[in-house]
Amino acid sequence: MAKKLLRGGVDGTVVATREEKPEPVSVRLQTALHGERLRQWFRVVARLADGGVALVAVGDTREEALAMARANAADLPEETVGLTLEEWKGGLLRGGWVRRSHERNELPPVPKRRKKGRRAALAER
Repeated sequence: MAKKLLRGGVDGTVVATREEKPEPVSVRLQTALHGERLRQWFRVVARLADGGVALVAVGDTREEALAMARANAADLPEETVGLTLEEWKGGLLRGGWVRRSHERNELPPVPKRRKKGRRAALAER
């Protein structure tokens, strides 16, 4: 190691010598500024005839949500008009559901609505 000369006094005379300490290797720490992690969830939602929605399945992956939707197909409400696959875009605190495209037979079939009889149709009037 190299020796460091310590000078002192008015004339700059060498007062002492000591060995130079090596500088420690700097460690670069990365810290999240906002503390919010991005998440990715998928869900399958049933659109109802009255304009409402019903949650069918939620999963961490697209395949998991679709598999759960197929397993829950028997429990779909009768007034189901269609099914939609949606993905969560954003973090834990902020974000929104975005509709995603899917293949034709990936989602379970929508239950067929029974036609109302003539008496039921007249009773609604």
